[in-house]
Amino acid sequence: MDIVEGWTEPLDFELWYNKSTKLNGTGMIPVAEAVDKSGNKVPLTGATTWVNPALGLARYAPSGTEFTLSGSPYGFRIRVQSAAGTMAWWPNGPALALVVRK
Repeated sequence: MDIVEGWTEPLDFELWYNKSTKLNGTGMIPVAEAVDKSGNKVPLTGATTWVNPALGLARYAPSGTEFTLSGSPYGFRIRVQSAAGTMAWWPNGPALALVVRK
């Protein structure tokens, strides 16, 4: 996924199990996580929310300062935590590549 440095438009993500079933995130908490090109964890200050938890549609609204050209490409995932404390990540394979352009 490509964005331009300073991007603040929300980014939406569909969370799927096995490419055939969407996650039902009702009652769960989504949290965005990212690492820069060196593998360093990036402190994200934007908001992670559900657009529609029953359909596994999560949203991350970047603050505009966290994704820079110098740190690109970023590895990006959504972590979902249940009320019982169990956690899972999407994607659960290689992270989504978030490429920042100038």
